[in-house]
Amino acid sequence: YDISPNMITFASSLFRKDTFTNLLFQEGDIAILPFRDQFDLAVAFCSLHYVVEQQKALAAIHKSLGPKGKLLFVGPGRDSTSVANISETLIKSEKWAAHFPHFSKQRVYYTKDEYIACLQEAGFEPIYFDVTHDRVTFANKQALISWLRPIVNYISHLSESLQQDFLADLASIMMQSAI
Repeated sequence: YDISPNMITFASSLFRKDTFTNLLFQEGDIAILPFRDQFDLAVAFCSLHYVVEQQKALAAIHKSLGPKGKLLFVGPGRDSTSVANISETLIKSEKWAAHFPHFSKQRVYYTKDEYIACLQEAGFEPIYFDVTHDRVTFANKQALISWLRPIVNYISHLSESLQQDFLADLASIMMQSAI
């Protein structure tokens, strides 16, 4: 289930109906899933942080699962050095605020305790929850910028030159915070 028609097309092309008869790809809003007591397993792999209404999404997922259904959830947590936190701070800076007059939070991140509370509020009983911090190393600043470009998808309204400047500023801050 995905809100993006492009992702549905992509997934459907990889896992064809004639070969994978137990898989179904549908476009829709995860916060209003039309399923009830239907699945044994739901998987959210690095996707729920894109859903601003996470509590509604988790409750909808819980309702879609059968009595012994489980959720496998993998996603980034809140961290002061995350791309999201650093870029939101940069967007609010004096240099960049005027370029983002209508910016709204694009992603939601929680701490471990906040995630566990959200899961419990949605009706889940967490069996295992772990937090890891992976350090990613890049050959140079340009490699970091190349990695950031598809992730920082809220700069498309900027000119190419301003996009480059924003990404360079973001990369500089990230490199400084990694020291």
